[in-house]
Amino acid sequence: MKRIVLPALLALLVALPQARARELRLGIINSEQILSNYGEYQSSMRSLKEEKEDWDKQIKSREDEIQAEVNDFQLQENTLSPVTRSERRSNIDRRMAELEEFKGEIYGEPGGRFFKRNKELMEPLITKVNEAIRGVAEEEGYDLILDNSTPIVVYVKEESIDVNLNQKVLEKLQSATAAAPAAPKGDAKPAPKPIPPQSQTNGK
Repeated sequence: MKRIVLPALLALLVALPQARARELRLGIINSEQILSNYGEYQSSMRSLKEEKEDWDKQIKSREDEIQAEVNDFQLQENTLSPVTRSERRSNIDRRMAELEEFKGEIYGEPGGRFFKRNKELMEPLITKVNEAIRGVAEEEGYDLILDNSTPIVVYVKEESIDVNLNQKVLEKLQSATAAAPAAPKGDAKPAPKPIPPQSQTNGK
């Protein structure tokens, strides 16, 4: 998400030669703060969080089943025939390999289902935020807008810059959302924290 406004910034750079004859007008935003206050982002993160919790439950359930099988095998190992012992070990190894394959299917980078789903949810939001930034810049005559949440900006003395545009960008996003057809909504829930990029399952 730290590259969220790069397309908008690159587009605005085209206007810089025309701005040289006058004073350059700069503004700043913080894309992380904008997203954390943007309703559609909060809804998307809730959806992703619910899907992640379901995947984690499936993983935990498989881990518990395998562990129970391992415990049972260890208790009975000395009483089993060599053939049965070998079959039980092979079955445990197979199930553990299947579990690792499932984990990779869900959380493997970059093609895991978690990352694909995150991209599917985020790309439309990134487009909307970039459009809102461009709209504020064009309507209010900004030549360059910097995102101070990214490593692109190494120093910004904010009091020397025209204005922090977070609120205006949020208003632009919200007005665009209000103008769109309303989608059915379920019961309101508290906004979640952003989903971490990697899964942490119990005991891992």
